[in-house]
Amino acid sequence: MSVFISGSYNLQDIKHDLLKIMKPYDGYMYNNVDTETVTRLFNSFLGDLKTAHRIYAFTQECSDKENAVTFDISIQIHRDRTPKKLKIHVGRLNYNVKETGWQEIVLPGEYSFV
Repeated sequence: MSVFISGSYNLQDIKHDLLKIMKPYDGYMYNNVDTETVTRLFNSFLGDLKTAHRIYAFTQECSDKENAVTFDISIQIHRDRTPKKLKIHVGRLNYNVKETGWQEIVLPGEYSFV
C-alpha cells in the first residue's frame, strides 16, 4: 500500500505526531500488552513514513521504568545524515490496593429497584 504525505516533514513534526499517538495511553499503561500496543502503533506510523520516503530508517527500543515506559526511537531522515534520537516517556498506571478491600459507593439519584 502506498502512502502519500505532502509538504515538508521534519523531526519536530514526527515527534509531535508520536506524542499524539501515545497520548491516550499516557498514565494508563499497566502491563506488557499496553506496551506492545504502543510499540506496534509507533512501528506502523514510522513504517508508513519510511514507505512514503519521508524518513530513511528508524529503530525503536523500550525500557521499563518504575513510573513510565521510555521509548528510545532513532530516526534517520536522510541516508547521508546521522540518526537523531527521540525519547518518549509514556506514564504507567500505579495504584495502591487498600487492605480493607473494595467499598461500594451509592450515589444519590442513582437507580432504585422497586
